[in-house]
Amino acid sequence: MFSILTSLGAGAGTMIEKFAAQTFLDVLSGRSGNTDIQKQVAKIHKAALRVTAARLRKRILEAYDQNTMNWTGHATHPSWLGIGGSVVMAHLLRANRPLKTMTAKGMPKKRGYSQKPPIKPPVQYPLGGRLRKATRYKIEQDNFTVGVLNDAQEKVKTKMSNFQDGGIMGGANPEATRRYFAAIGIPIRRSTVLRATPRPLYVPITQQYPPERLFEEAFNDMMADKLRVGD
Repeated sequence: MFSILTSLGAGAGTMIEKFAAQTFLDVLSGRSGNTDIQKQVAKIHKAALRVTAARLRKRILEAYDQNTMNWTGHATHPSWLGIGGSVVMAHLLRANRPLKTMTAKGMPKKRGYSQKPPIKPPVQYPLGGRLRKATRYKIEQDNFTVGVLNDAQEKVKTKMSNFQDGGIMGGANPEATRRYFAAIGIPIRRSTVLRATPRPLYVPITQQYPPERLFEEAFNDMMADKLRVGD
């Protein structure tokens, strides 16, 4: 998650020429300024913020889908229960995630690690998983935020933090994670510490696509009538 403070850019084009002409007429007529021009510039400023945020969000989604950051891919398990050869562990874990032990009304549910049949075949699970859908943006007066926003669920924020920074799998209870792996056919020694691979995202994105530069390009294109301002 990140936020940036932007300022009005400068550029040349059709709309710039109109503003300059109107300002010149205001000076000749003795008026100190033109409210319509100020409103239009503010409108363009906000629209440029929105375009910049949308473009950065698109780059983040591309990083998940195409692995443009060259992250380490999902690990594979060479022999899953002795059948089917190697499998991508993230797919296997996704297909056999633990059941909830409580219903929405607080009643106990049947405990276990998967639905019937006991172990499901692996399913496709892309890098980042649900973090892709949680990537949004919010526009304010002079800045914007892109990524997992402050109003997101805590579990989503934790997942984003773990995805970027890595860490011990299972958090405060790694033994539960070890038992979970064993239940779906992946035995792990008690002495083994499972650590997630760090996958930096936001810092590399802002280095590769500086938000200030993207904003300046969007603002100048709108001033030059190369990009639609919108309503």
